[in-house]
Amino acid sequence: MLRGHFQALWRYRFFYREMVALAQRDPGLRARYRRERGRGYKNFVRLVNAFVRGGVLRMPDGPGAITKLALACWVVAEFWLPFAELGGARLGQRRLEEGVRVLRRILQPYQSIPPSTRGSSA
Repeated sequence: MLRGHFQALWRYRFFYREMVALAQRDPGLRARYRRERGRGYKNFVRLVNAFVRGGVLRMPDGPGAITKLALACWVVAEFWLPFAELGGARLGQRRLEEGVRVLRRILQPYQSIPPSTRGSSA
């Protein structure tokens, strides 16, 4: 799933690279992006909750912890390419894999499945 997401980011990298400027200049695009982002984020929170219910992830501690974890993942996933590019990185498959690793690291403390039994795909 993570790799698929980053491949979509790569395919639409122009938009992700320019989204702030485009949204500032086009109120319709800004409204649509916000709607889609809100819907996508809600679905992502549902996915994290489903992973917790299914035993893939352990419940994070504290009130609102699942939404906080989802938000951290969402921000990294949504803005990884602009972040990497602004840092001077040459974009490509290597940088996409680095984003996957960062997200895996965020989720690692909450994983219920021992590392030795997980597959190599994300």
